[in-house]
Amino acid sequence: MKLILATLVMTAAASCVITNNLEIPFGSDKIQESFVAGDREAQPIVAFVQIHGGIASDGSAGVVPMQVRKVLNTIRGKSRVVGVILDINSPGGSGAASEEVFQMLQRFKKETDLPVHAYVSEIAASGGYYIAIAADKITGNPGAITGSIGVISVFFNIEKLLDNKLEVDVVTIKTGKFKDSGSMYRSLRPEEREYWQNMINHFYGKFVNRVSTARKLEVNAVQSLADGRVFHVDDAVKFGLVDGVGTLDDVIDDLRKETGFNRLKVVHFGRSDSGFGLFQSAAPDPFAWLTKKALDPSNEGKSPQANYIGQPLWYSPSPATQLR
Repeated sequence: MKLILATLVMTAAASCVITNNLEIPFGSDKIQESFVAGDREAQPIVAFVQIHGGIASDGSAGVVPMQVRKVLNTIRGKSRVVGVILDINSPGGSGAASEEVFQMLQRFKKETDLPVHAYVSEIAASGGYYIAIAADKITGNPGAITGSIGVISVFFNIEKLLDNKLEVDVVTIKTGKFKDSGSMYRSLRPEEREYWQNMINHFYGKFVNRVSTARKLEVNAVQSLADGRVFHVDDAVKFGLVDGVGTLDDVIDDLRKETGFNRLKVVHFGRSDSGFGLFQSAAPDPFAWLTKKALDPSNEGKSPQANYIGQPLWYSPSPATQLR
């Protein structure tokens, strides 16, 4: 059995992980509407969209681009919608999925000309922040944390365990010297370390440039913040990563002023099988979850996948996080 786990981890609260594709059943995707706040009798509607949990390209986490697309398409069909609130509480996840949702929101804004405000209700780290910067304005709850821009690579290596304790030989047949790069059965060679460092630098540069453009900050200014730290919302405002501190009511008031409607009805658009939320919750500890799934024999032979994933400060440390 060939097991590969290579993690590109956002330091402190978030990370970029390269690991085997993970497949978890995803429930019903029917979009339903429910009242959230404001005036129930008002005609103008603000669409409330929850971006909660881990981010994945398929169905292996809480936030999936396909589901976001369905929700945005539903909102497009509602002529009474005058604005959108993204309620973000996500530690991150797939880099590709985060990028897809980011571009999806950019396209949505351009095509509908609707104001989109992001509200960081608890955490928007790594991929969660990546999605947040697609909004016209970002407001953070007074107790929220956000940011986490920075990459670290963590590899599991059980070579000594196999040789010294289990006396197990692993034979790998491959077509190129990098084909098994990152294998837990052996240490990285110098050229492989350089290869993975270049990979990390690529993700880092892309993230920094995206933040620089979206937040209208100098690249040097973003780089000074892009060392993996998460920021309390007050500091995030000071550094220009977030626009303001407030509650959901403050975000609704901002949209009242921006749209010119004093009476607004805030309506949640979400899946029918996830309670009040649009998406299912992520695992309590994403690192432990990724480790367990990546070591599952059923994942053998699946292609590596890049992810931006974060871990809130209150998560218990797992073996993967302690390797940092």
